[in-house]
Amino acid sequence: MPAALLDLITPSVSEPRLKRYQQEPFASPQAVIARYLWNIDLAEALYPTLNAFEVALRNNLSRQLIEDFGDGWYEDERFHAILHKSTKRQLEGLLEKFHRENEQREKRGEQSKPVTSDLVVAESRLGLWASMFYRHYNEAYWLRSSRLKNVFPGASNRERRIKSIARMISAVHELRDRAAHHEPIFNAPNLRRTHQDARTLIRWLNPKVEQLLDQFDHFPQVYERPFTEYEKIVTDVAAHL
Repeated sequence: MPAALLDLITPSVSEPRLKRYQQEPFASPQAVIARYLWNIDLAEALYPTLNAFEVALRNNLSRQLIEDFGDGWYEDERFHAILHKSTKRQLEGLLEKFHRENEQREKRGEQSKPVTSDLVVAESRLGLWASMFYRHYNEAYWLRSSRLKNVFPGASNRERRIKSIARMISAVHELRDRAAHHEPIFNAPNLRRTHQDARTLIRWLNPKVEQLLDQFDHFPQVYERPFTEYEKIVTDVAAHL
């Protein structure tokens, strides 16, 4: 019966996608579907943590950029000068998008929408913010000032190390992208550690946000949920075909 269920869902999910949940050559249809369901459950459980991390990182870092380059930091040549080429292209593309949208509004006789720091923060991708902590910026921006302390006020002096922060942000960023694009994460290396890294980063960004997260972050419980429960779901659904 699970085999019939697999045949029925394959057109909507796609065979190449489902094959990524076939961990062994002769995995049963029941195991493949169960892993797919488990992956969905894990991605859902990660959402509060990944959301809190991304929002806190964007806002803490944007405040530092305003302090360094002014309210229009996103257009400041000094800021653009320290950006990696790919990050600079991403930011320029976003600003061009805002300008095109305003031109279209003006053609329709509508009022244009001011480009502000808040708008850039809201519309930009996590990659723009995460890239600010990678190797290219270590000496140019972070190591010779109190910027890390300003962005991560909840971290101790011992914890506030650019290399470890960059490693953690890179892992969380990759996990966030995989989860957001519905990719397999159930077999991601160090999945629990990456979740814990995200929680640690949130605490360093704002301890109060991390305390709030305690109330609705149920990722550890989902991660520890017996796989047999997902197999039972598949069996129950297949029984009603």
